[in-house]
Amino acid sequence: MPSVEQVQHLLDHEIEEIQTEDTRNGWNLWVVLAATVGLLWLLTGELKAEGIDWHYVAKLIIVESLAIDGLRWLYSILGAPKSSNSEVRFYWSHHHFGTNRAQAVFELIRSTAILLLIWLSHIFPWYLLGPLVTFYSLVLLMMVLILGMSFTAYVVPTQPNRFSYVLYFALFFSWGLALILSLGVLGLPTQHVTDLRVSGLAVGVGYLVILFGYTLRVSLTAPILMNLRRRLVAGKISPSQAIHEAEIAVGGMQAIDALRDDVNGIFGLLDAMDGMTRNAFTALRSIESNFPFQDDDELMIANKLNTITSLKAGYQSFLTEREKLFNQFNERITHFHKKVRQVRVSPSAMPTINEIDRMLQTKTRVVDESFRQLLEKGTELDKKWDQQVAVRSANK
Repeated sequence: MPSVEQVQHLLDHEIEEIQTEDTRNGWNLWVVLAATVGLLWLLTGELKAEGIDWHYVAKLIIVESLAIDGLRWLYSILGAPKSSNSEVRFYWSHHHFGTNRAQAVFELIRSTAILLLIWLSHIFPWYLLGPLVTFYSLVLLMMVLILGMSFTAYVVPTQPNRFSYVLYFALFFSWGLALILSLGVLGLPTQHVTDLRVSGLAVGVGYLVILFGYTLRVSLTAPILMNLRRRLVAGKISPSQAIHEAEIAVGGMQAIDALRDDVNGIFGLLDAMDGMTRNAFTALRSIESNFPFQDDDELMIANKLNTITSLKAGYQSFLTEREKLFNQFNERITHFHKKVRQVRVSPSAMPTINEIDRMLQTKTRVVDESFRQLLEKGTELDKKWDQQVAVRSANK
């Protein structure tokens, strides 16, 4: 069992690492704004020059953007830290992408503008349009997915899955093909120095806008670790629990962490359904104990009939409440299976998923068997009641 001081030192180290990483590249909001204003000022000066070939400038903007965009995606994918397959974890999409919305919006607007420039300028031959449009359409699709997932609680693995690999292959194949073909179409810009300056400044402004969106992101991990540290020092959380929550905050959830709330909710509903079944059993036993005997007088029989009527109303209310719980159970199970399909993309999560499925099936069988016995008991009492009614009618 680690001590409070050891865990506190670990949390301090993680917080310091996050804060150092945020300031390591030297970019901040005001630096980006100043650089953007400076490039725009230089661009206005270049636009006064004569003899600018706007068709060639459009070509340069598209090709320069294509080259830089492909390298950015290549670096973001290859430069991401890799972990072993047994360490695959998950995160909530709305938490992970929640502060990336500004950058995603700027990326989306910029990709849309480049696609419009490709289509409306008519500067590239037909065989180059395919890979160019494919590349920027895929970038557009990824930005839409990031924006959508930033508003919904979706389980996403920290490592790429098969869908990601297919998407990356299509992205880089179209990028490589478009870059090779566009360089052949572009030619040597020896006579277009002014055009190069204009296109370079325009592309630089575009990327500074993206960087502006990047600087608007905030770290969600550091506040969580700081809160953990306060709770640990105050004695509101154990060192082991603090380490577990810190691992989730820094590295993501394990499969059981992603499914725990749903599993607990399902087990809670099963327990509630079983409780209603037991209450209904109690009502049936009370009904049976109040069946009239042959030697009961009319007053006793009337009192017992009134009691049975009240008990039957209670029995029906228990069945009605159980049916409501059963409908909630079905909805929760449907939502749980959707989340399981998201987590199942990682093979390392399968043992956990199989064990959870086994426990749920065992618990569900026990609850269903109790309800089946209840229905059989109810049918048995109905027959017994009908027989008593028939005997009393014959005696009269």
